[in-house]
Amino acid sequence: MAGIQIAAAELQYTDQGSGEAVLLVHGAIIAEGCAPLLKEAALSRHYRLISFQRRGYGGSSRATPPVTLADQVTDCLSVMRHLDVEQAHVVAHSYGGLIGLQLASEAPHRLRSLSLIEPALLGLIPSAPQLREIFESLGHLYQAGDKAGVVDHWLLANAGPNYRDAFDQVLAADWYDRAVADIDTAFQVELPALGTWTFGPDEAQQIRLPILSVLGEDHPTTFAQEVDELLHTWFLHRETVVVPHSLHWPQLTNPAALAHGLADFISRHHR
Repeated sequence: MAGIQIAAAELQYTDQGSGEAVLLVHGAIIAEGCAPLLKEAALSRHYRLISFQRRGYGGSSRATPPVTLADQVTDCLSVMRHLDVEQAHVVAHSYGGLIGLQLASEAPHRLRSLSLIEPALLGLIPSAPQLREIFESLGHLYQAGDKAGVVDHWLLANAGPNYRDAFDQVLAADWYDRAVADIDTAFQVELPALGTWTFGPDEAQQIRLPILSVLGEDHPTTFAQEVDELLHTWFLHRETVVVPHSLHWPQLTNPAALAHGLADFISRHHR
């Protein structure tokens, strides 16, 4: 990976391929959570794929709070500016999906389309009380210093009991240790920022971009479906792709199917 120095941090990034730019924005916990998509021919043969490790993850600088969603948007735009990218198709996962929405709200002229992989709009869906209980339980583990326990319980809830086997096949051997090392970012930076983020139907109505909602097919709960339904109320023109054999990280459990779905959507919204 290469590095760029922005005002607040050094960010590690990859830039490969040619064609219209596709900016990949990862979610919480796993710094290389979008990396398998870089190897999928459905995307890599046709597009310039740009992925970076956000502040507090992987080889990028540690994140010192506060880091708002607006600050994360500034980081995205800094990466694009450094690479001379005027416009990009943005593909964003989970917490990264919130960054994608904020980016589309602040700088819609810099996006060609927005693909949201289960964006973490958790406080705005009917199951919000149950989700709060889950995060309170994780918070108790974190306060007790059990960072490995936090990562394990978080991934068990969102990726299923076989997540280690699945993720080991597509990520670097040390991915779990790095996730444990980066968990401070989720609790000290991102969850507090989420608590102060103001985005709702009024902001969504200002976004006129092509929108794709992506969700895994195998969720045992309704969380992902509720988020997809929320996006439909906000964006009546949005499309949905359901990725088989996947939960919250379809880019790790079925990257080929996800890449084909993304490529089909992006190809219909090119310049």
